[in-house]
Amino acid sequence: MKKQWLWMVLAIFLCLPLVPAGSHAERIYVSNFNSDRVTVLDSVTYQVAASIPVGDQPQGIALNVDGSRAYCANRGSDTVSVIDTALNSVIATIAVGAEPQDVAYSASQNRVYVTNNNSFTISVIDTTTNTLAQTITLGSWPYGVAADAGGARVYVAMLRLWTVHAIDTATNTVVANVRMRFPISIAVSPSGNRAYASGNFNAVMPIDTSANLGLDLITVGNNPSGLAVRPNGSRVYVTNTDDDTISVIDTASDTVVSTVAVGREPSGVACHPSGQTVYVANASDDTISVIDADSCSLIATIFAGEGPVDIAVGPGPSSPPPDDGGGGCFIATAAYGSPQPGRSISSGSSETDF
Repeated sequence: MKKQWLWMVLAIFLCLPLVPAGSHAERIYVSNFNSDRVTVLDSVTYQVAASIPVGDQPQGIALNVDGSRAYCANRGSDTVSVIDTALNSVIATIAVGAEPQDVAYSASQNRVYVTNNNSFTISVIDTTTNTLAQTITLGSWPYGVAADAGGARVYVAMLRLWTVHAIDTATNTVVANVRMRFPISIAVSPSGNRAYASGNFNAVMPIDTSANLGLDLITVGNNPSGLAVRPNGSRVYVTNTDDDTISVIDTASDTVVSTVAVGREPSGVACHPSGQTVYVANASDDTISVIDADSCSLIATIFAGEGPVDIAVGPGPSSPPPDDGGGGCFIATAAYGSPQPGRSISSGSSETDF
């Protein structure tokens, strides 16, 4: 009888969430182009915290500074969904330009900048009122967009103009242009002294933001797309869509120091705020690749909805959500039909649910 009780206690202990009470686990927000949803994952357990309906064909997603709001561009419905991350629900839907592609949050102005591919504009959203504040007319095909850490400048990849625009967010005017062939995505270093643009000629261009000068190209993989900079600024991560890899660039030498195999058709990429983990959205196999930033090695693969294309990582609740019966149990399961979001498939030969 005593042994039975010991086994029961042990079983209960093993099924408790693997996050200490009161700890702070970040959340991973994934836009799923094919299901018109944003999947929310716990960054420690990889459990699904929510699956939030948004607009048609969600693309770029970004968080505000404290992580209380997520902003998702819906390419198919010409809108931006505003998500309250405490409620995990859409609290506003804002009409923007035609075919919105990407979003960036400016901390200094409390504004969200949205690139609209097919109307050749940027929509500027006032985040205090969740209304359209301004429309900036640009040229052909604004694509990726990123803000510096302070939000004073926003950088826009102008795909068909072969240009990266720098926009002053105080005046919402273009203050500088840097020439680059077919720029697609943009990321900015934490210090703000460098921006990085990927182009579909298999290269990344560092940009000296103080001189508004493009530096020597860095050759990466086939059809580079998403970009993310490690929080300490030491690495840039580039998704190579046609190679099913990411390139890891050392920012001190501007050279590729590692290439990591991920899922099929990698698109968006984001870093955990700690800088220890990198997340890659693989659009064609409905997964997120989780990479250890120090060793540049794949540590997990998670199903994360249908057609994941972009990722944002931000603060979660101060304590873990209540156990729904699955908790933190490690249960070997057989896969039938379509895989479910939140299921890890990288632990040995069998699948494991978290």
